Amino acid sequence: MELKFKIAAIKQVESHFALNSDFKPEKDKPIEIGYGINVTFEKRDKMVNVVVSIVSDKKTQPFTFNIATAGLFNFNKLPQKQELEKVAKINCASIIFPYIRESISDLTRKAGLPPFHIDPVNFINIYEEQKKAQAKDAGKKKKAAKAR
Repeated sequence: MELKFKIAAIKQVESHFALNSDFKPEKDKPIEIGYGINVTFEKRDKMVNVVVSIVSDKKTQPFTFNIATAGLFNFNKLPQKQELEKVAKINCASIIFPYIRESISDLTRKAGLPPFHIDPVNFINIYEEQKKAQAKDAGKKKKAAKAR
């Protein structure tokens, strides 16, 4: 069966940006902007709501930000739970990501800084790493339960 879905809506649900007045750049040292990405989803009938959040809150940066953007996707037929999770966290997140990238770039530009362009994100790798970590945690819990 071919999986088909359409974008019903994309909207920014949270946005926070703050300049760090205590930041002092070091001469000849590049500024590194660290951030974390989280993808969540929930299904409603034949609709799936996917939220991609990016947070950068290190005090050693010239600014901090928190952006969350949601996408509502209408499926012709919802796939099984495991496939739905994969589609939501890879395909849908990839569709939402350019909207977040544009928001962060625009916020930094409006703050008088050079626009910050987030590097491309490989949502397949993020998904696979998450699955490996979950499997590892499940294995540790199983061993701990047997040891009791």
